[in-house]
Amino acid sequence: MPAHARDERPRRRHRAVLVVAVVAAAGLLVGVGTWPTGVDAPFRAELHRVIHAMQSQYGFVTYGFVDFFANVLWFVPATAIATVLLGRRRWFMPLLGAVVLSVGIELVQSSMLAERVGSLADVTANAVGAALGVLIGVAIDQHRELRRCVDPSTA
Repeated sequence: MPAHARDERPRRRHRAVLVVAVVAAAGLLVGVGTWPTGVDAPFRAELHRVIHAMQSQYGFVTYGFVDFFANVLWFVPATAIATVLLGRRRWFMPLLGAVVLSVGIELVQSSMLAERVGSLADVTANAVGAALGVLIGVAIDQHRELRRCVDPSTA
């Protein structure tokens, strides 16, 4: 087997793992976003108790704050993985895809799910999370390229 073919196998496997990861993450986003009830419904009472306890220490912690922060964090992994997969020169693609996905989820929630409410605040939080994910993905991609320049055997 030629040397270049042996070198290509780990890269192909790595890309395949990234593709599976980004598809799984996007599927999870769609699944949770279009679930008929809020995902926190089974433990909402406990969540409100924890938030209430935290408010005595940190006044800014409200259900809305936790919900917004969760929506930010929710989109970070998928866009970071997609950015690494596509490369930093195509950073806008995962960002745009995440915003389109978020708008689609919120439209489904508004029009088809009686117990869910679509919200522009959720789209905003998801877009912020997607932007953070893209920044992380760009940093990872940059680090990988610098490492390849220093040590070509890591390519």
